[in-house]
Amino acid sequence: MIPFRFANSGVSAGDLYQGKPAFTFTGGKAWIGNLKNGNKMCIDKEGTGVGCD
Repeated sequence: MIPFRFANSGVSAGDLYQGKPAFTFTGGKAWIGNLKNGNKMCIDKEGTGVGCD
């Protein structure tokens, strides 16, 4: 389990990304939500921020 280290107020994860819900790992990374500025946020299995695309 990876602890959630981000402010809930700054991340929205109510939608799907590439047809999958937030926190679902595919290809070693998971989308965890969108920042308020619209950027997508993804992490690897160690919890490090990585590019979503």
